[in-house]
Order: sequence, then C-alpha cells, then structure tokens
Amino acid sequence: MINETVDCPVSQHARTRPDDIALTDGSVRLSYSELDHKIETLGNAIRERGLNCDNRLAVLGKNSASYAVLILACFRHGICVVPLNIRMNSKWWRESIDMADCSMLFVDDDYTSFSDELSIPSTRLASIIQAAPSSLSSQHRAESVTIDLDVISSIVFTSGSTGAPRGVRLTAGNHYYNAVASNENIWLSLGDCWLAALPFYHVGGMAILFRSAIAESSVHIMADFNARDVNRLIDDGSISHVSVVPAMLDSIIDARQGREFPPTMKAVLLGGAPASRRLIEKTCALKAPLFTTYGMTEAASQICTTSQGDSGDKLLTSGRPLGCCEIRIVAPDGNCLPYGVEGEIQIRGESVFAGYLHENTSEIFLPDGWFNTGDVGLFDDDGYLHVSGRKDAMFVSGGENIHPSAIERIAADFLGVRDCAAIGVDDDTWGARPILFVEPISAGLSIAELKMHLETNLSRLMIPKSIIIIEEMPRSSVGKIDIARLREIFDSTEGSKS
Repeated sequence: MINETVDCPVSQHARTRPDDIALTDGSVRLSYSELDHKIETLGNAIRERGLNCDNRLAVLGKNSASYAVLILACFRHGICVVPLNIRMNSKWWRESIDMADCSMLFVDDDYTSFSDELSIPSTRLASIIQAAPSSLSSQHRAESVTIDLDVISSIVFTSGSTGAPRGVRLTAGNHYYNAVASNENIWLSLGDCWLAALPFYHVGGMAILFRSAIAESSVHIMADFNARDVNRLIDDGSISHVSVVPAMLDSIIDARQGREFPPTMKAVLLGGAPASRRLIEKTCALKAPLFTTYGMTEAASQICTTSQGDSGDKLLTSGRPLGCCEIRIVAPDGNCLPYGVEGEIQIRGESVFAGYLHENTSEIFLPDGWFNTGDVGLFDDDGYLHVSGRKDAMFVSGGENIHPSAIERIAADFLGVRDCAAIGVDDDTWGARPILFVEPISAGLSIAELKMHLETNLSRLMIPKSIIIIEEMPRSSVGKIDIARLREIFDSTEGSKS
C-alpha cells in the first residue's frame, strides 16, 4: 500500500448518526458522537505530551470502554498501541515495553504498582472516560478525518507454539481490510451488537472494534468472561454476535441447559483452537448460527471462515479464504499442491502483517510476498481449508507423520472428555509415540472405554502410548492449550516412575 487513506468510520458515523450507540461496558455507554469526541480529546492530550506517530503506547488492563477508546484513538491518530497480556508477569511486561520502545503506559488501577516501577510516564486507563463529561460529547460536532493505512497501528505480542514472544507489527490497513472482509462474510450492520469478551491484547478481541466501527454497529465490552452473563445478553437480545474459543463456547452451551439460541443471535464466531465434532454438534443442536474460522495474529485475525448456511460437515473445516488474504498449500520444495494434498499453509494479502519487531523482513517473507504460517493443512474439493495442526507439533512414529490434532479430534468425541491434548515423546522403538492428556467431565470417565474408542477410530501408530488424566488443562490467556506445561507434567510423571 502506498499513501492509501480511508475516512475514519467513527467520525463518519458521528456526523450521520451521532446518537447511535457505539459501545458499552456495562457501566459506560457511548454514542458515536461521544466516542468521536473522546477519541479526539485523547489524541490531543497525547500530542500535548509531545508524543506523535513515532511513539508507541503500551496498555495494561482488562477490557473496558477506556481501553477501546485508546485503541481507536491510536488507529485514527497514527500512533502505535502495544497491548500487554495481563496474564503474564511484570518481568514479561517490562521486557515487552523495552522491546517495543514504548514512551508511555496506560494502566488499569489493578496494575498501578507495576507502573510505579517504570521510567516512562503512566496514565490511568479510567481517566480516558473520566476526562470529559458526556454533556460535552453530546455537543461535539464531528469533522471528516482520514486514516493513513500504511502506518503501524499496533504491535501485538504472540508466543506462537514455541513460547518465545514476538512482536507482530500490524498496520492500520491490516486491521481495516480484515474487518471489511469479515463484514462481507458475516453480515454486521446498524442495530447489531458484537460481544467483546476476548481480551483486547489478543487480535481477535481488537478486531471486533474495527468490524463494528466500519459497520456502524455497537460493541458490548466484557472485562471478565462469564458464561451465564453471556447467555443473559444472548437471551435478552442485547448482543447479536460473539467471538469465542472452544473452551468459552463449551461453557456457554453447558450453561444454556438445552435452551435454543434466539433468532436475534446472528453469529457465533469460533476460532483460536481446533473444535471437536461433539462441540460443533452440541452447538448446532441449539440452533446457534455457528461460523468456524482459521486465523492468526500475523493476519490481523481471520484468514478463512465458513459462511452462513454451511453444513455441519463444513463447520468441521476452517472455511474458505476471506477477500483480504490469499492462501496456498505448498510442498517442502515450495511448489503449490493441488486440492486434497496436505502441505504447509502460506498466506499473503492486505491483512498480512508488516513483519516482526526487530526482525529482517527478507527473512520472514518470500520474495513474492508469501508468508509461511508454520501450519499444515489442505483444501477439499469445495475449497474449504482443513488445518491439520502446527508443522512443528507434527512428529514421526514408525515412519508415519502424526498430527496431534488428529488424535485430539477423535478423543474429544468420546463422552466424558471435557478437553484433551496430544504430544509426541521420544521412543526407542518407534522414534516417537503419542501421549494423550485428558481433562474429564467427571471422575467417572472410563479409561478402558476411552482406549477402546481410540483403538477403533485411529491407526495403530496414532493410538496413545499412555493417557494422563489432569484436573484442568493448562491454557494460555486466549484459551490455547499450553503444550510446554504439558511436557513438564509428562516429565514429572515419568520421573516419578523411575
């Protein structure tokens, strides 16, 4: 993109429909006029501190209206926001702030003790909302504002599958075009409301703000996910769209106790981790408008997503590519593979990131702009993507390529399994063998029957060498299973046997 700009959607809506609700977090409720005013006020305050588009602002806190205003203000004013994962520790936060060379920190009241340790100035997030009374906002007259899509708008830290944090540099255009493509596939319009329960330090949470701003819909912000509260919002018609990972959806479905989703619910976007057939079938049985998706931080959220009316079998896939991103499957030599043949997933397009922080882009992207995702998959004959798993998670057992996700999908279909994860461990005879970790729904899970289920549905080399029962699956901040922690549990289990 070269000097490409777009009109700021918030300022547009503030001029045409100023009184429509833009966002709420339960205690704060902002119209588009009020939101536009707060974005402009915050931008002016940041500039008065001598900060500009060359500076980066870190933010540490839970989802809130103030957090949303900050993200949208940075998007408009060309300032880079660096959201920090609240589930990490102070050492990680400090390293991230230093790595991104942040000039200022916006912080929740819960984390002010950390901000006192830093050499950079800090400001309470709550002050963004408290700074200007709503009466001033209601008198505010919005002006036309353009946004430079080439500017780095955010740096989102991701650990990927290795655990090592990397700063993903996303432009305003990456966020914008991903949101436009999402809205073309999952209809979002005036009167709709998307629940933001995914954290804003995760690209899936941040993307909700951009989709809703472009569509002139609203956002209901949730600081702490609670399945009962989500169901209340669904049943009273307060929200029409929701983004979830499998663990969140599972708890929502369980809490519904068989109640079907109301017609006011238009989309349940499911991503972040593979979902079991059992979860998808339970969700569809309650007439949920389910969309499954494959995405990543490096693509500003969605890459492929299913469409309205897709069958249950297609919901077990990751859908078809959105308009913002090209995708291809390649062999180890880099040649493109036909439909039905598994290989590495590569992407390029308007939503694909600008590169990693402090890393040479020539080492990240191929000369023609393609990016190796590190994921393995294939397209079926209808052009739907089937993701097998991470390339670095695959292991070879007796000469056969084993994808842990293939074992997990079969195990998750067994009644009594709440969650599961497979890893490969060294084996003197076979080179490697799978180990399965299971989080049971109750203590009554029959290991013998589970083994029979696996033996019936898996090839011989995919049958786990052992099954380890754990009380709760270790997870990252966005619901992904912590593989490194599982390896530690396995090592300690094996050590206790010696």
